[in-house]
Amino acid sequence: MTESHTAVNIKDELEAVIHDWGLQEKVFAIVTDNASNMVAAVNLLKVRHFPCYAQTLNLVINDMLKELPHLSALRKKVIGIVSHFHSSVKSFKQLEQAQRQQGADPLKLTIEVETRWNSTFYIFERYLKLHKEVTSALCLVGKKDMCLEEVDMLS
Repeated sequence: MTESHTAVNIKDELEAVIHDWGLQEKVFAIVTDNASNMVAAVNLLKVRHFPCYAQTLNLVINDMLKELPHLSALRKKVIGIVSHFHSSVKSFKQLEQAQRQQGADPLKLTIEVETRWNSTFYIFERYLKLHKEVTSALCLVGKKDMCLEEVDMLS
């Protein structure tokens, strides 16, 4: 959209798309994110609005994580470790080498995407799989202070 994202402008854009696609008599509901301007735009169209289930679930998961201080702190540390490996070629190479020494094809640590709730799960899942190799690589590059104890991960 080239205009401001007001409810009226969004409604006008949606109406234009519905008309261009010949869907005037076929649209009975629209799914959007939970932004107030989107909800208002759909309401102005006088069709039923459904909030995006994936975004709603993501908001619930993020709120839940904030209520669990131990898990939030652990998440922050893991995100820091992942960020380190994605920004340090030396550490990344050490992690690859540690995996090869275990006879495994190298995997990258997964990046968390704030708008995708399952990425939090995947970042922990991948970290747990590579915990020993990550710890080894961090020690070899002089970043032992970043290492996590296995007991932290399991609790």
